Amino acid sequence: MIPTIKRAWILFFVMSLLFLGCSRPRPRIESLPLPDIRNLKERIEKNRARLRDFKGLGLIQVYGPETRAAMGVNVRYLATDYLQITLRGAMGIEVGTLALAEGRYHLSYPGSRIPPSGEIEDIVLPEEFALPIRGAELVDLFLPFPSEPEIPSRASVQRDLERQEYLLAWDEDSTYYQLWVDAFKPVITKELLTSSAGDTVWYKELGSIKKRSKVFMPSEWNVQIGSGHSAITVKMKLSSLWINSGLAPSDFDTDGKDDNDTGEDPFGG
Repeated sequence: MIPTIKRAWILFFVMSLLFLGCSRPRPRIESLPLPDIRNLKERIEKNRARLRDFKGLGLIQVYGPETRAAMGVNVRYLATDYLQITLRGAMGIEVGTLALAEGRYHLSYPGSRIPPSGEIEDIVLPEEFALPIRGAELVDLFLPFPSEPEIPSRASVQRDLERQEYLLAWDEDSTYYQLWVDAFKPVITKELLTSSAGDTVWYKELGSIKKRSKVFMPSEWNVQIGSGHSAITVKMKLSSLWINSGLAPSDFDTDGKDDNDTGEDPFGG
């Protein structure tokens, strides 16, 4: 009996040591050297290049001076030119679908006899979409990356001790860019663009970042466009997410009619 108890205690002691070894906290960023900007850029770009496509199902919330809405959202993305968003309102009723392909958009919604289409920069959504956002900002809203993918070599690198992340910063065309980079994952976690007057132009923060199919990617993000009373805030949260599942251009409704639409939720929800 005694040898059995002794063996049990030894096993418990060994397992405790293993657990403590596996759960060691991250080193403080103060103890880490500042990374070379070129190496940092390369790591971020390499992770992003691994993302060939994704599709997600979740919720989008929009808050603005004249807008307050919550809708179901289906998102499809195929690097680098295809993006499709389908919004659903109460009781799962479809609000509409916006598809982007090779610089052009195609819009369809109940009651539209001729689906509008045109250049991405000219996108203006109907009121039913509850998204008072236009052009490229609308595209950036639904993508889990920062809106400014190019980090210049002149960007400064410093430590943000409060967030325990690296902070990149630079000026360009009267806009001040700030990007926060995880010290241990090749991802940008936060983006802030401010005007020369110090007002927020664009803010985006990514959350729930995990490695999925060899890609570090968030499943939720918050965006703020503008500042003060005119600011628009959008919250995206994907409850289901599929990465690199083999999407093709034919999976996108780029002609105003989805050939694959059977009337069912494309994600099985």
